[in-house]
Amino acid sequence: MEQQFILRAFQDQIKPIDLEPSQQLLVELYRQLLLREAYCKHLLQENLLKGSSPLF
Repeated sequence: MEQQFILRAFQDQIKPIDLEPSQQLLVELYRQLLLREAYCKHLLQENLLKGSSPLF
């Protein structure tokens, strides 16, 4: 439910943005998503190598 609210607020916020700024925003969001994924993989690998259970 909270995620839907946040998504709706984001949609309202970006509605007036033109094409070029929209593309720049998408590139930045994707870059951050890739960084987050790499960080999660790193944490998971560290936890597995230590023999402890993963954080997830």
